[in-house]
Amino acid sequence: MSNIRFNWKRFWYPRGTSLNLADDGYLPDPDSESTRFWNKHVVSFEEISALKALVLLGDPGMGKSTFFSEQETIWGKRQNSSNEKYLFINLRSYNTDSHLAADISESSTFKEWLAGTHTLHLFLDSLDEGLLSINVLAAWLADKVEKLPSERLYLRIACRTLEWPELLGNSLAKWIGKDDEVSHYVLAPLRKKDVEEAARVSGLDAELFFNQVEYSAVVPFAIKPVTLNFLLSVYRQQGSLPNSQTDLYLEGCRLLATETGESRRVAGYKGELTAEQRLAVSARIAACMIFGNRNAVFSGTNPAESSNEDVAIRGLTGGEEPDNGIRFNVGEKEILETLGTGLFSTRGPNQTGWGHQTYAEFLAAWYLKKHEVSISQIRDLITHPDDLAEKIVPQLSETAAWLAGMIPEISRIIVESEPVLLLRSEVATGDSQRRAALAEALLQFYDRKNIFDRDREHYKNLAHPDLADQLRPYVADKTKGVIVRRVAIDIAESCNTKILNDVLLAVALDTSDNLQIRVQAASAIGEIGDDETRENLKPLAFAENVDDLQDELKGSVLRALWPAYTTARELFALLKPPKDETLIGVYRMLISSEIIDNLEPQDLVPALEFVTNLEQPRHEMNSSLEALMDGVVKMAWENMDVPGVTEGLAKFVASRLKHHDELVQGRSGEPNRLFF
Repeated sequence: MSNIRFNWKRFWYPRGTSLNLADDGYLPDPDSESTRFWNKHVVSFEEISALKALVLLGDPGMGKSTFFSEQETIWGKRQNSSNEKYLFINLRSYNTDSHLAADISESSTFKEWLAGTHTLHLFLDSLDEGLLSINVLAAWLADKVEKLPSERLYLRIACRTLEWPELLGNSLAKWIGKDDEVSHYVLAPLRKKDVEEAARVSGLDAELFFNQVEYSAVVPFAIKPVTLNFLLSVYRQQGSLPNSQTDLYLEGCRLLATETGESRRVAGYKGELTAEQRLAVSARIAACMIFGNRNAVFSGTNPAESSNEDVAIRGLTGGEEPDNGIRFNVGEKEILETLGTGLFSTRGPNQTGWGHQTYAEFLAAWYLKKHEVSISQIRDLITHPDDLAEKIVPQLSETAAWLAGMIPEISRIIVESEPVLLLRSEVATGDSQRRAALAEALLQFYDRKNIFDRDREHYKNLAHPDLADQLRPYVADKTKGVIVRRVAIDIAESCNTKILNDVLLAVALDTSDNLQIRVQAASAIGEIGDDETRENLKPLAFAENVDDLQDELKGSVLRALWPAYTTARELFALLKPPKDETLIGVYRMLISSEIIDNLEPQDLVPALEFVTNLEQPRHEMNSSLEALMDGVVKMAWENMDVPGVTEGLAKFVASRLKHHDELVQGRSGEPNRLFF
């Protein structure tokens, strides 16, 4: 399979927010004037690069490591000043914390930073894979990070979304202090133009490829880099695409199994195994590594050079594997030949790992299916032996999801214990009947278990014709728990279930209902509400909600109304300082950035009146109000030809001079000399 790097611009969105994939299932282009308003919270890395602590999350195969690799190339080309250095560490390459500690602490870049006064940008990639090899990695990093000087360090950590350890997140929050926050961003799917470029660079007719993707109903795979590569390769080889996630991965892995290393291809070496035999051996290796918790295959002769997280080649050999009814022996040469295919990549001297962890997770599941391992044996493999609830071992969650898509009995077992694991599986991307069953299982799961729902971005996979009827009782019933009602509302929003606008509105307006659920309903209306529903939400903006102690209901309502359903004068008349200055929630985000993003020049007069009437000096002002003030004044400076703006600006200047304040504050905290 090709290792071509495509010239994609990737985007990120805050964890916990939803995405609108309104461009035929692709990410609407945030750089396009016509579509950027679909997802106002989606940003480029440049827009968040000034944040001190960035946790960069994403599903398997979304391209986190590729993004980090590109960042390393970008930093390497920069003319680094003495005030800014960088260090990239791939955590998947380490088997022990002592090895990792040595590589960081002995790095000349790190030593110079500790001894100097300049800034360091530290990139830590593949935390999730590092956790497979170093069980204490999260705790170790938490301990080490808290001892580093936060004022000169910019930290970026990449991890799978579901495997991010909150222990480390809590330590980062302590490390960075109250003056800043840990920011969690998720890597967004690909745009249609990204897939078009990939098809073009791969030598395909982009229009025909798009038509085949739509016909085969595999858009969810096209928007994900690792499966897009599968699609491109399969289409190039066969001229058509499978419409099953399992079939897609099987064909993709089969193609990778045909590819030996570049040096071997140049030398004309084709190997002694067929592609099917290599695939069978790959599946054996995957099963041994996934279920044996091994990180790499050690091919050296000196055992002292390997670690406890390696599996030796001799541990993979012996016995036979089937190939179309014919069995063949698996010895050392078969293992070595298979390790030379495109499924694998070098980890270090005499160490070989998987090219991508998803290959191993899929093939391990396929191996059990192919060998007809009993249901009881599979259950014993994937569940925790000491857990009476039979929860899935966290490191095996992806493999368990693959098994659920391949084996109906396993699907039923997981549905009863942890249905959330199936949101990204064949079960959730299957037919309407399977989606309906999974949706009901999830609702019942959260109805009986008061636990945090962490996988909201995949609720869109639950869309089916009767979804509204499933969700309505949970959304409307005030006797249901807060968690399950929130899940039901999130599913409705993610699946664009507009038919529930009436019940969402009723919940938002009901002052006797739970405040958190009312906030959730108002937020959903802001995303999927039609004109009439949003208009009917308007009275709530003018009502006095004494229980709204953190302004989350007010913020959600105003976000749903601004700018199409309320005027600037009405909006600014409603704005007040946040009640809870410690919470960075919807209301503060609205004030600090979203109002300005949608402010038009003709709205500047009431906006200037608002910031002029702010009586506090800057050092006493809430940061969100300060950001709004700066945004309004900068925009006014650029639009002084609009009637009333010059006069309003003059009054603002007088009000700030009264406090001996700077007129506009720069992001770094230094005065911005806009007017001088």
